[in-house]
Amino acid sequence: TFEVNGDDWGVLRIDAALADLTQPTDVYLAITDTEGGKQLTVEGDITPFKKEGREFKDDVDLAISINQYPLDIAEYFIGNIISNTIGQFDASVQLNGKLKKPNLGGTIRIYDSALTINYLQTRYRIEESVTQVSNTLFDSSGGVLIDSLGNKAYVYGGISHNHLRDFGLAAEI
Repeated sequence: TFEVNGDDWGVLRIDAALADLTQPTDVYLAITDTEGGKQLTVEGDITPFKKEGREFKDDVDLAISINQYPLDIAEYFIGNIISNTIGQFDASVQLNGKLKKPNLGGTIRIYDSALTINYLQTRYRIEESVTQVSNTLFDSSGGVLIDSLGNKAYVYGGISHNHLRDFGLAAEI
């Protein structure tokens, strides 16, 4: 069982194949909840061993696939921005480049969810929303937030970051 801060995320499996120290390593990681159907998989190459004179284009080249994962995992990364998060998400994201400044691209689909935006102290429901992932923004533009009275707010922007560092809120509703 893989646990973080007492939260059980499922069974962890890691496979890695290293032909020799001069080549990138094939990796496969999966965290699976066999009862709930949620799964996170990471597949691709990492270059764990650097040596003078050998230059690799990327430190990492990974495909991340997430299905039916609890959205509250986001609070580990942006807990100062959102709280009381419920619901699920699916994602398909590519992560490649240098570990110190990885490149990101892909989509995240959020559904049957609710969260509180801490800055506004307002709880919103999200029926379904698609977020575009880039090196600087988790862009939820076009998403619809519904408050407790049924009023709809339309999102422009999203969660800013700099290659998965320095997270902030860069959205208007």
